[in-house]
Amino acid sequence: MATDVAALPLVVLKQIFRSLNNRDRLTASEVCKGWMHAINYHHLLCDIKIQFSGEIDEDVKVFYKMQRQFEWFSFNEATISDSVIEFLRERSKQFVTLSFHGCRLVYERSDPRFPDRILECDYLKTLDVESSDVLYLFATIPNVTKLKLFYLNLTDYIISRLEESLLKLEAFSLTGCIICEDQEYKSYYVNVAAMESNPSQVIFTFESFKRLLERNRNSLRSIDLHNVMLSSSTLVVISEISGLKLRSVVFPKTFKAKYLRKFCENQCSLTSLNLSFQNRTNEQALYNEAINGVCECLPNLQELIMRSNEQVDKGIIEVFQLEHLVKLDLTKCLNITKSSYRLAVSNLRIFQLEYLDLNSSAINDEDLFKLLIRNRNIRYLDVSHTCISNKTLNMISKNLILLKYLALEGCALISDSGLTGEDPQVPTPLSNLENLGHLDLRSILAITTAGCLEAIRFPNLECLFIEGCLNVVADEHFEVQLKGQNPLVELNPPLKQNFEAYISPTFDLS
Repeated sequence: MATDVAALPLVVLKQIFRSLNNRDRLTASEVCKGWMHAINYHHLLCDIKIQFSGEIDEDVKVFYKMQRQFEWFSFNEATISDSVIEFLRERSKQFVTLSFHGCRLVYERSDPRFPDRILECDYLKTLDVESSDVLYLFATIPNVTKLKLFYLNLTDYIISRLEESLLKLEAFSLTGCIICEDQEYKSYYVNVAAMESNPSQVIFTFESFKRLLERNRNSLRSIDLHNVMLSSSTLVVISEISGLKLRSVVFPKTFKAKYLRKFCENQCSLTSLNLSFQNRTNEQALYNEAINGVCECLPNLQELIMRSNEQVDKGIIEVFQLEHLVKLDLTKCLNITKSSYRLAVSNLRIFQLEYLDLNSSAINDEDLFKLLIRNRNIRYLDVSHTCISNKTLNMISKNLILLKYLALEGCALISDSGLTGEDPQVPTPLSNLENLGHLDLRSILAITTAGCLEAIRFPNLECLFIEGCLNVVADEHFEVQLKGQNPLVELNPPLKQNFEAYISPTFDLS
């Protein structure tokens, strides 16, 4: 006897809807009230983002009538008018994630209907504000754990308002200019007490910034200061805050090498460092010595990111001895020499990597082979623009069976035999990587249409990039056959900037 779907218990419906993508969930919620009730559930709505842009007065009116409790709202270059503010106020208890990017307010702050600090977002956990003058609207945000402020006009007044309600801040990302010089600071304040009693609406001082961190010292675990104008010596003062135990730091672009070890000594709980975009200076030798010091101070480091870092070279030798490293990003670190990579691999103690990015690396194929064969848990691998050979690619196909993301863009030595597994020593086709969800073969000139059709057979492949492959004819026949072999694939989709879906990190930086 057939079972009426409408008669299924609520718990069963929720389990069924959990397996649907966001679009299908929303479609299903319109079938009947019972299904809408089943989908109006935290775990089914939390990853659905409602995005507004432009003139949105009419759009927000639609949500006044909706009964579904969406939690994630994004306002992108939207006009924040009276009706939008009224919507925010009415739904303020509902929000869990809010973002404002490039938004413009068009009402008068003197309007008695909308005084400052009208939004009581007691359940909000993530707040992302970029180039949008909306911070003064928030009265209480006691449960915010992630705060991102790309806010060029931050002031002590705004920060003091936030400081009053932030109680559980874990991750703080900031962009802006912080006043550190005494002379400029004293032109606004007679003393610290004056700053506390009457915070400036013009400048943002280091004392105000430091006080916010001190207030959240017990919960704060991650700070991103990549785009902050802040002196290196002042940053060391932050590391000396009593009780502050950071796990993750993104350093400012101008951070000086000689202060690196001191910061890490003060924050020995660190498990993640981001040292990207360090410009080449005459202190390159000092910088590599500082990297050695970091490895000594932080033997439990799990994540190290040095994208486009022009100073690192011999420091990589010590990095390759970090036994607990899970994520290593050396994208376009163009000054690491082949000899440094060789010495690093010969002293290798990294065996737990899950994420490895060597895009444009000078590492030779033999050392790459040795590095990869000893790290078989890799989920994310980018070896674009390297001298990786068919032999190493065949080894990857045989041994790195957890791979979800593989980028080989511009690898001149890769040919059809690398894809199809014709190497006599390791005859394993690329299709052995059954978990692969993203494959980038762009600008590999030696691969052909036949080779791609023979090798690209993946049940979970979602993104395939083959642009610039001159010997691959991506006509209608090719696409039909390709999609028949890869039921989920999208050919040459827009490049994603966030690849977390392709890895399953074993560490928690929150």
